Amino acid sequence: MTHAYGIAVNLDMLLVTTMVAYAASHVWHWSLIRIILVFTPFLFIDLTFLGANAHKFLTGGWVPVCFALVVAFIMYTWNLGLQFLIHNFYMQKEDISKIVKQLHYKSLKQLSGLTAIFITDIYDRSGGSFLHFLKLSLAVPENILIVNYTVENKPHVRSNQRFQVNRLDEKICQLTLHYGFMDNISVPQALTKANETKGLLPFELNIEAATYLVEVPNVVASREKKTLMFFWQEKLFAFLMRNYSANLNIEFYKLPYNRTIAIGSYCII
Repeated sequence: MTHAYGIAVNLDMLLVTTMVAYAASHVWHWSLIRIILVFTPFLFIDLTFLGANAHKFLTGGWVPVCFALVVAFIMYTWNLGLQFLIHNFYMQKEDISKIVKQLHYKSLKQLSGLTAIFITDIYDRSGGSFLHFLKLSLAVPENILIVNYTVENKPHVRSNQRFQVNRLDEKICQLTLHYGFMDNISVPQALTKANETKGLLPFELNIEAATYLVEVPNVVASREKKTLMFFWQEKLFAFLMRNYSANLNIEFYKLPYNRTIAIGSYCII
């Protein structure tokens, strides 16, 4: 156990030094000479400790290394699968502005008094489950708000910079919420503030009566398509996506359970 702990701590020190050096180069934009002068002593100490502990690898030190490799491979598979979803699923959908022009949705039955809020991925240009909802219900809500969010590369975003509005129609509006990476994401709270801002939205929202709709993609692994390196890797990503369920979306966006509808879609990888 002590051998495993020693190897784990030593490799953690080496990894932290490497990551800080990477940040110094790519984030802080330090010069190469400055990076060498600052981090060479730390790397020398870390590598010295690693050399002294190398003999412990076969007597228990391999356990944290193998565990770290398994976790790293799972994270790599997750990231690779998400990139496929972004570029071959979300970004391949037709733009919502074209859908609105071609659909002639005004000829459908009007659901008076209903405000539908479609929560979409930032890369999804189609409005998420908007088209699915129209096909299933053969009706259109009185007001439609399509909401997505983006996280900026800064801790916080000011409230006056939170909203970006794109009016597609007198009844359809697209709203992008901007957050910092330390901001608390709450869609109902943000919509309340947006509704209080005069002239921001083309219609008035009744937040307490609005219905939220989220899209839940069901990823199916297929041998016919070569998306990831191995078929079992595709099965692993499909398993991971099943844990990314509608409940997680509802909790992440802080949506009310009793007024949220999840609409599924298929993505074959």
